[in-house]
Amino acid sequence: MSTGITARRIFPNADRTQRRERGIQLPVSVAIGTDLQRVIDELERVARDHPLVAREAPPKAIVVRLGPDSLGLELQARTEHAEQWLEIRSDLAAAPQRRWKRTGSRFDEPGHPARHDV
Repeated sequence: MSTGITARRIFPNADRTQRRERGIQLPVSVAIGTDLQRVIDELERVARDHPLVAREAPPKAIVVRLGPDSLGLELQARTEHAEQWLEIRSDLAAAPQRRWKRTGSRFDEPGHPARHDV
């Protein structure tokens, strides 16, 4: 049963237990010229690896905006832990930064940082 654009209740036939899901959208901006596939792969990997992101609906990063000097992407994921969606979204936003700091690699061109428009 749908209860809006980002939440739905699932009633399994076996035990009639309610489970709440919540969609998570994370906008991200990257500079034109950035290796877009690499950014998409990394965002999707970060979401897949998060323990509270739903496994049934794989996370997806899509291009949603083309600007004069940047591209807008959106990471879309779902969680069955609706009450924790803000913390999960924050984790997903911070994970690429932590990885870049640890590995020293980045996706963007020098002087054009990737941004999470949280």
